[in-house]
Amino acid sequence: MNKPHLSQRQAEVLELLTQGLNNEEIGHRLGIGAGTVNTYVSILRKKYDVRSRSALFLKILSGREWFLDSRIAKSPKKGNGK
Repeated sequence: MNKPHLSQRQAEVLELLTQGLNNEEIGHRLGIGAGTVNTYVSILRKKYDVRSRSALFLKILSGREWFLDSRIAKSPKKGNGK
């Protein structure tokens, strides 16, 4: 799967979408409106060349390894608690 360039906010919306959250829940978590989330989802659907939110969800999950790898690389590492 091609990896389209995503803004930080697009990546955040996509991550929450893959957790099964709806637009209102995503908006609440990110401090933006549900309409704004809908706009981000539309942009993401175009970037991933899919027609529906569920197709976007399935396409992302089918290529989840690269998505998680890119998110982990940007996250600060935490100790293992030992």
